[in-house]
Amino acid sequence: MPRKNWLEWSVFSISTVLLIVILGYLGYDAFTSEGDPAEIEVQLGTPEPHEGYYAVPVRFSNSGGQSVEDVEVDITLMQDGQEIETASVTAPVLPRQSSRKGWVVFSSNPDDADTIETQIVSYVVP
Repeated sequence: MPRKNWLEWSVFSISTVLLIVILGYLGYDAFTSEGDPAEIEVQLGTPEPHEGYYAVPVRFSNSGGQSVEDVEVDITLMQDGQEIETASVTAPVLPRQSSRKGWVVFSSNPDDADTIETQIVSYVVP
């Protein structure tokens, strides 16, 4: 049986240490962040004009410790206190400490609105 040289032992040792560190971190993370609720934020980007509609990028962020599903957000264009148009977008899955991007479409120009309101309508905790 051939003997292992120093390079093989070095690779084996480094791999073992890395594996232990990764498993330790994952175990620590699983036990310490389980109780933190989801912290959902919605950010709107700059409207992009297209032929016959305006597309607005929407970024969902979950900085909390719990994953959520079916995050539904309503975005409303307001002018002089009146609702001009409402659109909604849904993120099927929003894991903890992550973000997703989507788009909403309006027939009115969002730049003409006084304010754009966002409201998280619902989400499900799996």
